[in-house]
Amino acid sequence: MLTRLIHLSLDNRVLVVLLSLALMAVGLYVTTTMPVDVFPDFTAPTVTILTEAHGMAPTEVETRVTFPIETAMNGAAGVRRVRSATPIGGDVKQYQVVLSPSGLQAYNISAAEVAEALKETNKNATAGIMVDGGQEFLVQGLGRVQQLEQIADTVVTVRKEVPIRVGQLGAVQIGAALKRGTGSAMGKPAVLLGITKQPQVNTLELSQRLDQSLDEIQATLPAGITIQRNIFRQANFIETAVRNVEGALRDGSILVMVIVLLFSGNLRASLITLLAIPMSLLTTMIVLKSMGASINTMTLGGMAIAIGALVDDAIVDVENVFRRRAIGCFAGGIHHALRHRHAERHHVGVAHPVFAAA
Repeated sequence: MLTRLIHLSLDNRVLVVLLSLALMAVGLYVTTTMPVDVFPDFTAPTVTILTEAHGMAPTEVETRVTFPIETAMNGAAGVRRVRSATPIGGDVKQYQVVLSPSGLQAYNISAAEVAEALKETNKNATAGIMVDGGQEFLVQGLGRVQQLEQIADTVVTVRKEVPIRVGQLGAVQIGAALKRGTGSAMGKPAVLLGITKQPQVNTLELSQRLDQSLDEIQATLPAGITIQRNIFRQANFIETAVRNVEGALRDGSILVMVIVLLFSGNLRASLITLLAIPMSLLTTMIVLKSMGASINTMTLGGMAIAIGALVDDAIVDVENVFRRRAIGCFAGGIHHALRHRHAERHHVGVAHPVFAAA
């Protein structure tokens, strides 16, 4: 097979050059569109379940909420791992009624009566449908509160035809719920938010899109609130790691080029040999893309190691041809077609050993 391939290549040199240029162009395009990451993506698809249990103790939440969910999920097909976590940081907004003991005593009203009044009045009710003139109208009683003033105007009881309202028994305000945990960053109170990407997603591209969204959110935040996005940013780690490997790949290629030029003593032979580097690397990118792989430290590291083998194989083949030429096998009197046959014979002579070594 190798003999036939060499024979066809020598007989169709222009076509081989054009196909090589097209292959390199495709390889360059594929390289610019491949996802970049630190390591190959071994992440399995992730499903997140959020639960709320107001007023329950942590041990009770663990027993009555978390454990039953974990048990059900562990029994599902294809589930490899189940983890549970509790988000921390930030305040939960509440509409609060701070009762005054003296006010309750003055009107002889208990806190339970106030709570019951707030519960019963803070709801909407439906009264059915009214038909009039061939039209149907939905009748609904709107009682759910929307503002602090509506809470303060809630009637608790009536004494001597005078309504006693919540605002007369205490203060109505917006406050934070009782916190049972907190979050901090750089020694200051903070809300901690973690974002987990789905498998097969380009981390760098996703980070750019998140930056755009966070910029939009930052513009709407009150003064003094800042989004810190560099506390743990995987994109920075990826860029640094890949940049280091790319530097090693670049430096290795340059070093190989310099050594080949110095020791071969023939510019033409050196250029032919060095063409193996971009051709092989770009072809590798096309193969990796077809297999669904990404550009990462492992793929780049493998290519960096392979540079030496690539150049060794090319040197053996080219040096064999140029050595034969130097000793007179390609004398000027030999017919043009016959020179191709000599070149083919010398290529074939090393093709099988080189292929076996590779």
